[in-house]
Amino acid sequence: MANLSTLLKRREDLQKEILLVQQFINSSPPGKLISRKTEGSGYFYTQKIVLPNGRKHEVYLGKQDHKLASAIAGRMVAEKRLLDLQQELKMLDASIAYLQKESNEQKFRKKHPGLCHLLANFPASISEQAAEWKNVPYNRNQKYPESLKYATIVPGLIVRSKSEASIVTCLERNHVPYHYDEIEMINGQKLAIDFICRNVRTNQKWYWDHRGMLDNEDYIRKILYTDSLFYQAGIIQGINLIITCETRDCPLDPQWVEMLVQHFLL
Repeated sequence: MANLSTLLKRREDLQKEILLVQQFINSSPPGKLISRKTEGSGYFYTQKIVLPNGRKHEVYLGKQDHKLASAIAGRMVAEKRLLDLQQELKMLDASIAYLQKESNEQKFRKKHPGLCHLLANFPASISEQAAEWKNVPYNRNQKYPESLKYATIVPGLIVRSKSEASIVTCLERNHVPYHYDEIEMINGQKLAIDFICRNVRTNQKWYWDHRGMLDNEDYIRKILYTDSLFYQAGIIQGINLIITCETRDCPLDPQWVEMLVQHFLL
């Protein structure tokens, strides 16, 4: 199950979409269409109208009424989409309510605080393991400290580009554990990894390599060497590696960063 922040964001998007679909339905003509196949290719349509006395009346729509038929068909499809969205919202609300309530384990720990000192060796949940990993000391890259110029929303964390600061913001907003600029041995070589993250549900380790100068030939050659080390070490894009790219003319899109976080890390 996705974490609470992901579900709340999806709920917000759902409500906006439901409002737009309802507005479309309200602005469309009433009635229903029944398709009638003719001898040639294509279809003609009959509009079914409910009269004030409750009786149903059919009105033939010819080719000259194509615009009206199109508008009614659009409303009929929109009504089905609205039903799907409302059902998803209902299930989403149930999931959010479940995640917001206190778990049975939390209730037990509160009720029996005297037992907590006996749980030193009790295994943490996967999500707790991921959260705890964030605070584990790690070997941080010490080269080129002069390139650390951009402040982030995390006090004391300075990064090397505006895009890396944007990635930090997205990871923090979604409560994704990460290490910045950590040194790791990759296929026998020391590499500084832009971000090493943990999936909040599975605790899977993900490497995140941001490539910010793809319009520089020397930089591209370094990337090709890094890619060869990644590949030989079994670090593959989409499996345990996230790659983001940009050039001077095409900066990194924060919405794309959000989508990657939602898909791979939540």
